[in-house]
Amino acid sequence: MKKAMMAASFLAPAAAALASLASASASSGDVPAKSEHACTLRFDERGPHEWTSSYEAWVDENRNRSVLVRVAVPSGNGPFPIVLMSHGLGGSRDGLTYLSEQLASWGFIVVTMQHPGSDRSVWESKPRGARFRALAEAAADPRVAIDRFLDVPFVLDELEARIISGRIRGDIGRTAVVGHSFGAHSVFAAIGRSYKAQGRVVSFGDARVDSAVALSPPPPLNGMADEELAKLYDEVSVPVLHITGRQDTVPFEANLDPELRTRPFRVTSNPDDLLLVFEKADHNAFAGTKIRLDGTKAPAHYATVQHDVATAATVFLRKHLVADACASERTTPSGLRALLRSMVVIEPRE
Repeated sequence: MKKAMMAASFLAPAAAALASLASASASSGDVPAKSEHACTLRFDERGPHEWTSSYEAWVDENRNRSVLVRVAVPSGNGPFPIVLMSHGLGGSRDGLTYLSEQLASWGFIVVTMQHPGSDRSVWESKPRGARFRALAEAAADPRVAIDRFLDVPFVLDELEARIISGRIRGDIGRTAVVGHSFGAHSVFAAIGRSYKAQGRVVSFGDARVDSAVALSPPPPLNGMADEELAKLYDEVSVPVLHITGRQDTVPFEANLDPELRTRPFRVTSNPDDLLLVFEKADHNAFAGTKIRLDGTKAPAHYATVQHDVATAATVFLRKHLVADACASERTTPSGLRALLRSMVVIEPRE
């Protein structure tokens, strides 16, 4: 099947271009009318859709596992494309809201998953000095990774059942997965990256996923050469927006060279892939948290980075899930840079 709510609402400024887009969205999901003129839509602002959010627990009886989700559904008739979101290590379904709410306002159903075993329950009851150790232990457990990788097809199955029954106005045939850090591992697992386990190669790919956004992509382990790494990514064929920063490290990998997070981009080959490297972004900037694990307040520039990540993801996913001609214009380095506020290197596929 390849071409397989805390209530909140925001309205974009009442510009004529957005008003016409909203009208088109009500009848066709969210496909804008084509224009002979250069794109004037402000993807860097809230879109034309109001949305509602609901908190639910979806139970996978086969695994005896409850997956908490936050489901944001845009106003309008749909059917709307679907975005699954996977938080980083120690996160929750309330993470990445800067991104999920922006996407919902632009006509995407956004389901943010909370992965038991690698969520906030790992650290929140621990004293500050023990938090990073607890997170590192969870990250090192292969079963934790496998459980979260299997959450993706389970949630897609649940969504598909809700679409068929009419409970959600979605289109499973237009689906993307977005994730940060450990969630970026979930992203690549869902789109076909393979993993070595006990002497054999395993895959968790799901053909229903059409595109992806990876925030803080996973670096290769133990100095793995590009040739060997490329074999693990050999089945990754959908377009991916790769996003990282010059200070993109984590406390228990303090010596990691952030440049290594660009390696998945280097070894994949979809011509529509894009790489964004933020000059002043560290690992936490992409998570969307206001208070960091060490108890300090997030720096002011995080808001700018998150604005730009949400903008870039909106443009990229509207191009690939909506066939939005205006968004396609904006996926060039010059078109995208005109919408962004940060110092960022934008590298297309050559």
